[in-house]
Amino acid sequence: GTRIPYGYYRSAGYAGSFVGGFITGKYFQKISYRYLMILSAALFGISLIGLYLFPFVFSFVIFGLTFGIGNAIAGISIEAGMQELCDQDFLGRISSFSHVVNRSASLLAVIFAIFMLRAFHPSDAMFIAGLILLLISTLMLFLKVKNER
Repeated sequence: GTRIPYGYYRSAGYAGSFVGGFITGKYFQKISYRYLMILSAALFGISLIGLYLFPFVFSFVIFGLTFGIGNAIAGISIEAGMQELCDQDFLGRISSFSHVVNRSASLLAVIFAIFMLRAFHPSDAMFIAGLILLLISTLMLFLKVKNER
């Protein structure tokens, strides 16, 4: 069944988050937030497309690691970036607003996922979501963030 590969995927994702934390800690001051977020979105997309193209148990481990690394890079970069870029007097309000936006985006993602799963075969929906993430990461290359280092 799918329980065993999914368990490998989740376990590898946690290991990837651990690795991603070290990577982000080492390069956070050297790489702009935008490029870290682009890398994160690209790793998410690669993970989803990779699982679509290579649905084997071993690929669940590889792409779980990939997803976990991207997840850690995104999470750490967002939090640390807000602390560095925001005026300290507004940091609490901005952080709270960010969490509200994040939760709202999570809800929209679930609604989008339900739509995708009803409209397409589950593996096709995963592939399309991966392509969308790669498109977003490509478009992010052309955005300039105010006060970007």
